[in-house]
Amino acid sequence: MKEKISKRDMLLEAGLSIFYEKGFEKATIDEIVLRAECGKGTFYKYFNTKDEMVDALDDKFKKKMKESLNKNCPYKLSPEVFFTKVIKTLRKTFKENHKIGIIKFSIAHQANKLLERCNHNCGPIPEIEYITNYVTEKISEGEILKIEPRSLVACLMGSVHHMLFSDFKENKPFTNNEIKDIVKVILSGVKPVC
Repeated sequence: MKEKISKRDMLLEAGLSIFYEKGFEKATIDEIVLRAECGKGTFYKYFNTKDEMVDALDDKFKKKMKESLNKNCPYKLSPEVFFTKVIKTLRKTFKENHKIGIIKFSIAHQANKLLERCNHNCGPIPEIEYITNYVTEKISEGEILKIEPRSLVACLMGSVHHMLFSDFKENKPFTNNEIKDIVKVILSGVKPVC
């Protein structure tokens, strides 16, 4: 038996599609409620503005990201296995939810929204917080060199962003061997051992 989709979720799905198709600024609440097959009053029951709807979509994405990391990347893994699984999990989750990323990116780059979005406190980013906690734990256990955790997280996130760029823009997905090489560089550096 199929689960019944709530009106709120129907609105979110409709909003996501319309924001992606038309752009945030051009999308209207009337179009969203029409696609969700509900009334305007239903929209305002859940959201005051389109911005609130985008925030709700972002919260939904963050929840999916956290669930994916918890499921696929437990802290008990060795750094090599953990980093490999983190890269694959982030890449997969971002690819499956790319629409919200594109919408947020386009909103952030509109001159009138840029400052407002930058000043808006969105709270911790789940994937960064999750990886940082792992790195901090492994540093304290002596499994990773004593370095600033943010530096290592930046290397991982930069790798994932580059892979996504390669997937979407260049149509050149990274292979498992290339991912292994990235993890090897993160763990060992690039200098040959003398």
